[in-house]
Amino acid sequence: MNRNRFFILIAILMLLTGCTRSSFLPLPSTYVTTPDRAASPSQTSPASQESKAETNRLPEGISEDFMAFIKSQYGTSVYDRLTASFQPDSDGGGLWHELTGSSLSVLKDRYSGILNSPDTARSHRIWLKESSDPNQVVLSFAGDISFADGYANMSAYHTRGGIDSCILPNVRARMAAADIMMINNEFCYSRRGAPLTGKSFTFRADPSMVQNLNSLSVDLVSLANNHVYDYGPEALLDTLDTLSGAGIPYAGAGRNIEEAKEPVYFISGGMKISFVCATQIERSIRFTKEAGTDSPGVLRTDNPDLYLAAVEKAKSDSDFVVAFIHWGTEGTNYFEEDQQHLARQLINHGAGLVIGCHPHVLQGIEYYQGVPIVYSLGNFWFNSRTIPTGLMEAVITPSGLNKLQFIPCIQENCSTDLVVSPDKKQKAFQFMEQLSSSITIDTEGIIHPLPE
Repeated sequence: MNRNRFFILIAILMLLTGCTRSSFLPLPSTYVTTPDRAASPSQTSPASQESKAETNRLPEGISEDFMAFIKSQYGTSVYDRLTASFQPDSDGGGLWHELTGSSLSVLKDRYSGILNSPDTARSHRIWLKESSDPNQVVLSFAGDISFADGYANMSAYHTRGGIDSCILPNVRARMAAADIMMINNEFCYSRRGAPLTGKSFTFRADPSMVQNLNSLSVDLVSLANNHVYDYGPEALLDTLDTLSGAGIPYAGAGRNIEEAKEPVYFISGGMKISFVCATQIERSIRFTKEAGTDSPGVLRTDNPDLYLAAVEKAKSDSDFVVAFIHWGTEGTNYFEEDQQHLARQLINHGAGLVIGCHPHVLQGIEYYQGVPIVYSLGNFWFNSRTIPTGLMEAVITPSGLNKLQFIPCIQENCSTDLVVSPDKKQKAFQFMEQLSSSITIDTEGIIHPLPE
């Protein structure tokens, strides 16, 4: 029998005995299918493995659905660069703004739908404001202002024909140039209520005076002070309604404690900036009520925990937090230990800038952990006294606070104007340096911290 016939005979015998090839030689693994069992990692396609790896790299708070939204809105290239930037301790930082023109906080709000319309945004205490520069936001702050009748500044207002003759054109132009302008509203708007018994000075303005805020390009006000409650709860409620009717957001007071402690948010320059306000005044006799569960009032710092928690919340929901605080001793140019202690707590809880008012005079500036504390901006337009005052401008970028600049002004003869003389400007800067610790102010008013 030749060799070929031998192999043919063997094959015939295998068929006759019912043997198959699988009894001897296993099929290649590519032919083995197990449709009712999940594929092992080694059996997953390269694309699936890549997708799973990207999911595993997502930082906390960033979901697959959110990233799918980013890909659909900004394309695969942006999506790939962002996912490649993720690290265990980093969510991409400023790359979001660089690639999309919006920070991660803003993108999350857009994804959630709360920015679909201005009305929807405002229902979440978010205001939309276009910035002059898409990569930065200029914030401007002023101290105490009052439109309350019965005082010298309002007599001048009525005699001279309105706010344009009291806060002069140079100042108004500088205020209008800011992207977001904030001021302390040191009075209530109402025709109701009675002055609080035993209080020496009480301030109430006719609700029509709210038009002045629009004339001054004011974008939001703090109500956390010791005069917004001067005519009781009804007048405070009228104040809230008046400001809302004029489209002016407010912080630091509310119909209840939840509203009083809630931050106000602005989206501008592709960033989300929050403002949280509270008052440390009064220290002995407390005429100004703190808001309760069902009662109007302000947010106080007698126990600072509520304020610190509000700052912490604002930090988690935004890119930059401004803590605006009413504190200090009237007529005193030097800040005190309790102000300093509270400021440092605020910074430890997330504030990127602390702005103070109440003393009716300027106080100094210091830095703590790289964050500036402006202790008091004094009166902006409040009475007939001749006193130095000013605007404080802060430039915010996706990296944080980029510049802080003092713009000196003078309140004199019931008017407020810019200081324009070079000599007087330098004296104003030197005066602020004398009140401050650990800063210098250059010839343009830009504030620099001294090396620690």
